[in-house]
Amino acid sequence: MHRFDQENEDNNRASLAERRSMAEHLQELHDWLVRDQQDRHSSFRGLQERIQHLHSVLSQANPNIAPPPPLREFHLAGDHAFSLSHFT
Repeated sequence: MHRFDQENEDNNRASLAERRSMAEHLQELHDWLVRDQQDRHSSFRGLQERIQHLHSVLSQANPNIAPPPPLREFHLAGDHAFSLSHFT
């Protein structure tokens, strides 16, 4: 009976270590995804600013130029929002 208890305890420790490892990996993945989302948000904001600047320069040369397309906001997990130009 003592041997069975020892094996059960060893299995429980191994299972706990495995769950902790999985939790650490999931946290690392979550952190990476948050950073990736922030990087993409920043890239889209930069693109939006460049489009608006280009429109400003072009509209000075030709006042009849159409304005840039409207921007749409997209909401992602964590209520972070970012805008994209909608070219349809």
